[in-house]
Amino acid sequence: MIKVNKKIVIFFLCFAFFPLGILANNEVVIPPVQEFKLSNGIKGCYVKDELPQFTLAVSVRMGYLNENKNSAGITNLLIQSIKLGGSEKHKGISFQEAIDKLGGRISILSSWERTTISIQVLEKYSNEAFLLLSEILKNPNIEKKYVENARQLVIESIHKKSDNPASIAFEKAKEKIFDGEGYGVVTTEKKVKSYSVKDLKNRWKKYVNSSNLIFGVVSSLPYEKVKKNSEQYFNNVISGNRISYKIDNKYKNEISKKSKNIYFLSKDIPQATIVLGTVAPNFNKDSRYDLTVMNYILGGGSFNSRLMMEVRVKRGLAYSVQSIYRSRFNTGLFLTFTQTKTKSTSLALSLLLQNLKKIAKEDVTKDELVWAKNSISNSYLFNFETNIDLLSNYFMKEYYELDQTYFSNYTNNIQLVNSKKLQKNTEKLFSNGFIKVVVGNELLRKELSKFGNIVDIKE
Repeated sequence: MIKVNKKIVIFFLCFAFFPLGILANNEVVIPPVQEFKLSNGIKGCYVKDELPQFTLAVSVRMGYLNENKNSAGITNLLIQSIKLGGSEKHKGISFQEAIDKLGGRISILSSWERTTISIQVLEKYSNEAFLLLSEILKNPNIEKKYVENARQLVIESIHKKSDNPASIAFEKAKEKIFDGEGYGVVTTEKKVKSYSVKDLKNRWKKYVNSSNLIFGVVSSLPYEKVKKNSEQYFNNVISGNRISYKIDNKYKNEISKKSKNIYFLSKDIPQATIVLGTVAPNFNKDSRYDLTVMNYILGGGSFNSRLMMEVRVKRGLAYSVQSIYRSRFNTGLFLTFTQTKTKSTSLALSLLLQNLKKIAKEDVTKDELVWAKNSISNSYLFNFETNIDLLSNYFMKEYYELDQTYFSNYTNNIQLVNSKKLQKNTEKLFSNGFIKVVVGNELLRKELSKFGNIVDIKE
């Protein structure tokens, strides 16, 4: 993947989207990110590059969090169908061949909140890139034979997941936290088989509209040319409304009831997977900086994190142990997990719970705080390592409705985190307890009953 030039990265880190260049650390004047809007309302951005390349990416506000129990798995099936089917003009393999002929690269990916299509080619093929991407947006080839092939790929991935205890445990934890909606959707073979070609076409038509997508370009081409070509190729994308997923607040309130249970999936395997989790605040809460630092200290900071030291380094109970904190536009998620031998499951679960309780009740040490804040700040640069990373961050800014200074102030806000506020927000996050899921041998049943009521679950 082509690297973003250093000047642009420094610009992004230091001055985000301010419409001026500056001189930083003896670097030359840095070009700004220029934002614009097409006549049909689509938002775009342009970043001047030095290399004779052209990166074009479009992001649609359509992801797995837009799904519910009735639509679980439809996004993945839709995207896989488009990957295989191409556009109506360049059907099937001929679409990839058109990209290959240019010596370019294409990526079509879905995430929790967005579906992003990106094309990278030499500068001289920019028109072709615009044309090919606009074809996919406006006329994807969603036809039966490609949908059936995609269906088999998705079903195969479901079967593979059942062979991975960790994947099962994570899925079950999220399902229990969010009651099978949004973060908690469970894709089943039955659901995947139920979607018709018409269902997929309607889904694409619903979400791909001028208010529900944004795009960006990184190139050495002049701004005016990029803007003109954008208007030419994207101006007839249909109009529509912005669509945001919804999260019901009841999930957070129900966790305290469910926290009295141990959700147990009995599986004849020699080790156990333990996952604990709860709902976290959405992205626009100020607590995100405190919780980011807390998570790094607890289990996100490699070998120096508390869980790694307590569970693996000191006791050798697990190869894998970690905590995960994610905040998104309308919701958030906190998880911690480990995999351990059957005989050490009870001790490993106790250690997870003890460390969660401790970090919620006691201030972290000064050394931990300095280490975590510096590590997070020093690694922040790598969020802008490629052109696609750069555009993805712009899309996030737009999607989350962030102010112009978010990126420039990020590391400063991390450095402002203090132990008192961190502890307070952690205590609030953990106040309702945790969903506890264990996937392991039937022999664990008696030991696990010490931690709560055993509730049997199935794959």
